[in-house]
Amino acid sequence: MSDDTRDATRNDPRSDTDGTADPTGIGRRDLLKALASVPVLGVFFAGWYQKKLTDDAKREAIMAELGLEGRAPAVIPNAVSRPPGDRVRVGIVGFGGEGESLGRCLGFAHPDWIEMEAENHRNNPANKSLEVFMGQEDLNVSIAAVCDLFDVRAERAVMAAANANGPGGA
Repeated sequence: MSDDTRDATRNDPRSDTDGTADPTGIGRRDLLKALASVPVLGVFFAGWYQKKLTDDAKREAIMAELGLEGRAPAVIPNAVSRPPGDRVRVGIVGFGGEGESLGRCLGFAHPDWIEMEAENHRNNPANKSLEVFMGQEDLNVSIAAVCDLFDVRAERAVMAAANANGPGGA
C-alpha cells in the first residue's frame, strides 16, 4: 500500500485500526456511539413508564372515590335527560353579531334572518342554512332575559325570542 493510500485511510472515520475501510459506512466508532445512547433512552423510557403508572394510580383512586368504574358512560335517553317540564332559561348579555349567532344556535332566529336565508336559498339552492336551522331539534331552551344597551339590538333579541317560526321558538 502506498503512503498516500495509507494516509487517506488513516484519516477516514469509517476505517478500522488496521487501515481497511468499512464498505457499509458504519465503523466501530459509530457503533460505539449508537450503543452509548441506549442507557439514555432506557432512563427516558423508565421515567415515562413510572409517570404513566403514577397517573394511572391517581386516576383509579379518583374513580374509586367517585364510585365510578372504568367503562364508558351509559347513554341517557332524551326523556330522562330532559323531562318535558324542565326548560333551560338563558340570559344573553349583548345581542350583537355573536349574540344573534348564539341565539340561532339555541333555536331563536330573528324573522329578518329567516326571510334573508329563504331568499338566499331561492337564489342559490345549494345554500342550506335555513334548512339546517329548521331541522335542528328543540333544545328545550327559552330566552329569559337580554341585556343590551343598544335598544335596536335588544328589540331584535326580543323579536327572536318571540319568533315561533324556528325549532326553539316560543
